[in-house]
Amino acid sequence: MDKKTIKNYAYNLAYQVLVLIAPLVTTPYVSRVLHSDGIGDYSYTFTIATAFSLFAALGVNSYGQREIAYRQDDLEARSKVFWELVTLRAAVSAVVLVAYIIYSMTYIEFRVYLLAQTFVVAAVMLDISWFFQGVEDFKPIAVRNAFVKLVTIGFIFLFVKDEGDVWIYCLINALSMAVGNLFFFVGLRKRVVQIPWSELDVCRHVPGTLQFFVPILAVQVYSQLDKILLGALANDAAQNGYYEQVRKISNFIVTLVVSLNSVLYSRNAHLFSAGDKEGMRKSMRESFTVIWMVMLPFVVGLFLASENLVGWFFGPEYEPVTLLLRVSCPLIVLMCVGNFVGLQYLSPTGLQNRMTAAYIVAAVVDVISNVILAPHLLALGALCAAICAEFCSCGLQLWMLMRSEYRFHILADLVPYATGAAAMGVVLVGWQHVIPFGGAIQTVSEMGIGALAYAIVLAVWPGTIINRFVSRA
Repeated sequence: MDKKTIKNYAYNLAYQVLVLIAPLVTTPYVSRVLHSDGIGDYSYTFTIATAFSLFAALGVNSYGQREIAYRQDDLEARSKVFWELVTLRAAVSAVVLVAYIIYSMTYIEFRVYLLAQTFVVAAVMLDISWFFQGVEDFKPIAVRNAFVKLVTIGFIFLFVKDEGDVWIYCLINALSMAVGNLFFFVGLRKRVVQIPWSELDVCRHVPGTLQFFVPILAVQVYSQLDKILLGALANDAAQNGYYEQVRKISNFIVTLVVSLNSVLYSRNAHLFSAGDKEGMRKSMRESFTVIWMVMLPFVVGLFLASENLVGWFFGPEYEPVTLLLRVSCPLIVLMCVGNFVGLQYLSPTGLQNRMTAAYIVAAVVDVISNVILAPHLLALGALCAAICAEFCSCGLQLWMLMRSEYRFHILADLVPYATGAAAMGVVLVGWQHVIPFGGAIQTVSEMGIGALAYAIVLAVWPGTIINRFVSRA
């Protein structure tokens, strides 16, 4: 990977971490203050708000990133696309926002929480992060959100004091999304030019955005609907609280791993538009290796450290989360691999319809699995349903890649990283038995010793990314 890609990966990784850091940093505090019932109510209402925001977004993010990437070297062409998509999203978002407020007013039980989540939907209207991703400029996204996220953390500690403050927690998180997106417009004039209104053709983008909207809708069905079904079928807010905490941790890890995909989506779209097939194939093979290199130690570490982590991070009330975290490890792998194929192969090459087919199949599997498993296994059932859905989605997309002209030997480069992860696992098990500190100290020590063991194996194994880095140094 070139220096620009590595730099953008670093910025995008920082941005994605910032998006998740506020809830993650405050989780130990909020879990104890709001308890599992309060967390469950937040999760349930946030999921509903997210569902409405999905319709407000209308697939513009993925479609817009690709279209801007195709035209990133043409200022006037990309400016025209930008203003057309901003106009389209503003119109759709306004309609959806009105519908959401009406819905919130009629849902008496959760009215206050839902109204506090209104800014989740409003934030979509202000989101132009797709433009910066399309021109491969990830620095503004990361830098301008740092302050917002830090303020968010401070506000949560200042204003969320007891179980009655769930609505405040909802409001703070929702507002942070809207304010963060607002900052994207600072300095925008240097990157786009004004286009006369008469030259804009907003409607020409509707078919393209809908092509991206359908797979995104399907993904949300099996990534968000499970929370709604769990809340409805289990009739136990605590179960939704457990499930929310597990998905929070697993999504955090997935976000760290797949940040590279968002960067290379624009790069591969640009290579595809230039007809550089070999460049795309090389880019995908290198990035797939990086994804596995980063993902494997996270999965092994989470599986082995989950019991101690849950005890001090969430509190004794969340003991059932230990098993759920361990079961979520296959889900993390499937989500990372599926995201890789979708963002680095199918979307850049205009094959999002195939991705849509995979997601629709997965969504159907998720709904059926939830109906069968959630009433009996509760949060564990919802998690198993998610794994079944991701297995279908990931498997179908991999099959499509392996039948294409961009295929490469997926497992050829992964042996050293799997060996390093296995060695890390052995070291961690021994460390836990020999020096059982317990609490946060135990988790931090496990992170350090595990990372060291993994790095040593890769440093001495010829041909690995770390070995090549050490050799050049």
